[in-house]
Amino acid sequence: FTNKFNSPKKHFLNTDKIVFYGGHQSKLGYYFRHIYRTIKYIDECPYLDFQQKKSYAKMYRAQLTTYEQALFFFNSMSSLGKPWREKIEKYELIKNIPPRFLGEIDVKDFYSEMEYEF
Repeated sequence: FTNKFNSPKKHFLNTDKIVFYGGHQSKLGYYFRHIYRTIKYIDECPYLDFQQKKSYAKMYRAQLTTYEQALFFFNSMSSLGKPWREKIEKYELIKNIPPRFLGEIDVKDFYSEMEYEF
């Protein structure tokens, strides 16, 4: 696994040859759409200020395991997950992925503005 990612940024930016979700589109696509719609609802809610929105997103993130956050990270690096990148950083949706959890891939290389909890 880690040998395939010697240059992770190059690998993720060249998404033409990647088979997304490894054949599990019917299972994971629903999962990512559900997360996206929930965060989008929070983000667009006119009755909440930014701190309230961030608090709701934090409660939602608290329900995600480290493995789910890692899947979410990989999805955001694909062309299918590209719309996510701003909201992931804005609401710090993957800030609990610990160092070396993804082997040689360092989440900070992709989301450098986030304040991680490790």
